[in-house]
Amino acid sequence: MSDSTLKVLIIPGWFPGALDRNTGDFILKQAKDLAKSADMEVFIIYTELSYRFWNRPKHWLRKRTFEEQDGVAIHRYSGLSLPRFNYRIFHSWRNQVLSFINSIIDEVGEPDVIHAHTFLGGFIAAGIKANRPHIPVVVTEHSDLLFGMPQRYKRIVVDAYEKADRVIAPSQALAHQIDEWRVGTPVVRIPMSVDEKYFYLPFHPRKIVRPIQLITVSELVPMKNVALQIEVLDDLIQSQYPAELTIVGDGPSYASLHRLAKGHDVLSFVHFTGWKGPHDVANLLRASDIYLSTSRRETFGLSILEALSCGTPVVSTRSGGPEDMISERNGLLVDSDRRSFSHAIRRVAKNIEINPSYPFTDADLYSSESVAKMLNKLYTDLQ
Repeated sequence: MSDSTLKVLIIPGWFPGALDRNTGDFILKQAKDLAKSADMEVFIIYTELSYRFWNRPKHWLRKRTFEEQDGVAIHRYSGLSLPRFNYRIFHSWRNQVLSFINSIIDEVGEPDVIHAHTFLGGFIAAGIKANRPHIPVVVTEHSDLLFGMPQRYKRIVVDAYEKADRVIAPSQALAHQIDEWRVGTPVVRIPMSVDEKYFYLPFHPRKIVRPIQLITVSELVPMKNVALQIEVLDDLIQSQYPAELTIVGDGPSYASLHRLAKGHDVLSFVHFTGWKGPHDVANLLRASDIYLSTSRRETFGLSILEALSCGTPVVSTRSGGPEDMISERNGLLVDSDRRSFSHAIRRVAKNIEINPSYPFTDADLYSSESVAKMLNKLYTDLQ
């Protein structure tokens, strides 16, 4: 490692682990993209968060592990329960986390910059900065909890943002939301990147063949409002417009969505696949005609970006992040109602039939290389 190598410590708010291998995988991808730079060393310190260890003995199942993935050193500590959101209790919890993090820093050396993800990671980073004020801290926010946040969270968020040197927002809508906190820390917009290994344009122009193939990739939770998609599918079929809907994902709303599809008598037109890996998701996107997003709120919309990167146009609600990516060049933004969605699907399908090169995407802006360069410049400017 040369003297000019920049050493970056990443502290995720959530991260792929034994309890959930899909959570925060985009953070790991970004770390790997940064590690590809010849002048950057990247390491991650993550305390696995779980409520499952409550009321256990003090050191029950606590374990420290280390692994390396594609040049990224990953230090994990498991078995430390996440407390309820109380500021005083959270300080005590953070002190335990900091004890582990500081022991790693003492072993591997101080970073030149700390990049935390979400206000929770930022809250931990603020604790590090209290004792190492010379290390710049960057916080990327991803959490939709900022919208209508309960009072008990707010002191934690303010502490995270005020101690940071920069706050990164992946979308313009989230940047505006962070600005409303008025903490004084500059907010910069750096989007998330797409994984070009999987998500790329099809080799042949898209052609509509009835029934039209609709798709969504989503955690099945009320916030994603996937029920609206089933209702829209019912409207299309009732109006003699052949369509099918593939739902990729899983979650607590699965059973209610299954009942809804059965109640509307469209279950035979809905395909629940469960969670799929990126290779399978990309193939499903390229095989589909239109991607649907009915989320009530999106801080960015990575699945939308992945769909566009596969040449699949998007019909989405105006929910924050999608407004940065979607225009009439690649889809439509609509209100969250059945009639608007049904009409938009027909319009987008017509656009595909008329223009073989539709949709148009700004792939370069969201490439792994472009985003890594933006972050590298930000880190360097803070030195």
